Amino acid sequence: MRLQLLFSLVLLVGPGWCLPVEAAEPVRVPAQVETGLAGGMVDRGAALTWESALFAGTSNMFLTVTIPVVFTTDGVLARTWDDARDFAHALRVLSYRGQSDDLKFQWFLGEETRLGEDGVARHLLPQIGLEHPSTLASLQLQRDPVTLRLRLLDVTDPRVGTASVAVDWPQPWRLTAGWWGISRLPVTLADGLGDVELDEERGLVVPATTRWFSAQWLGVEREFSGLLTRARLVNLDARDPAATGGLLALGTARTWHGLSFLIEAGAGGDHWVPWPLGPFFLVREWSADLRTIDDGQTLSQRLGARTEPGWGVQVAGGFELDERITLRAGAFATPLERTLDGAVDAFLGRRFLLSAHGAWDVELGAWTLGLETRFSVNRRWFVWGRAASQFIVDADARRFARIDLLMLGVGIRTRLE
Repeated sequence: MRLQLLFSLVLLVGPGWCLPVEAAEPVRVPAQVETGLAGGMVDRGAALTWESALFAGTSNMFLTVTIPVVFTTDGVLARTWDDARDFAHALRVLSYRGQSDDLKFQWFLGEETRLGEDGVARHLLPQIGLEHPSTLASLQLQRDPVTLRLRLLDVTDPRVGTASVAVDWPQPWRLTAGWWGISRLPVTLADGLGDVELDEERGLVVPATTRWFSAQWLGVEREFSGLLTRARLVNLDARDPAATGGLLALGTARTWHGLSFLIEAGAGGDHWVPWPLGPFFLVREWSADLRTIDDGQTLSQRLGARTEPGWGVQVAGGFELDERITLRAGAFATPLERTLDGAVDAFLGRRFLLSAHGAWDVELGAWTLGLETRFSVNRRWFVWGRAASQFIVDADARRFARIDLLMLGVGIRTRLE
């Protein structure tokens, strides 16, 4: 979850055949205007951030739009507003949940901090790029015993999508299946002359060659005595038997005194590793190694060059306290990547809010962080802070470079009647 100063509107009329969940015809929509000003730094230089917002919603519908403007010593930080995708990302949340007879559905459009809990992706970070963050689209349909979920990582650049289905049958078993597709996965970044094309205006790397990537998995899981056991068969290329492997997992089905854990490990063919879409995927695969764009290998090249059996292991743990504080930490290792990650969400009454997440690639020494916090002084005034370490394309150094942001300021809110 990302806490922000919000500027939004609300869509009040849903499809005529849908009845909102746990809500009759809403006649009053709570709305609120917020404006905030904060000082700090961007990329080690002084900066000032201004955000103005309006948000409104009901128990089953919510829409949020945010317009932040960052000023530096050189003027407005234009690269955060120089592309149509940036304006689309101003739509931070558009969600609706409804029900028709036995069918329940939820749709969501906006910002997601991390994505993926399967054998292909693990905590992929859609917002890791400062210049062009992703706007996720999600649709979930549920009719017992089947749940279907469709996701598009970025509606403004639809190159990564995923689908999954879960069937709670026969009881107490759960059968699952999923798919990930990438329309333009980089194969080589440099052309025949060794040159890499950079789109400096959009802050992107243009790979010399790309290919279609399709990964699929099947799973079965069962709960017993408060524990969850799971087995998955994961394939990274349907045309390559050596791109297949299996995973076995043991963890808690529910928290025990607030505690939870998960241990998962697996092995497979020469061209297979679990969780190839890790936290740094969106910058790592377009720079090959996060060091220099001209060097290193892409995911396609690294998998194709492997001659030894693939393997992977992950451990994760968490702690929850009365739904007010949630802590999560984990790590995974494969022949291609070793990464630690964690997150914390804290809601202490109505006054203090904190949300943070981060990841560290041990092998490359790369790390990323996102943090939002807010303290309400009274009903109108609040103090807010933001810290982030994201990535941009450094054209001169020809690599993805980390850029740090730190802000602390005050804000005021006004309710609309």
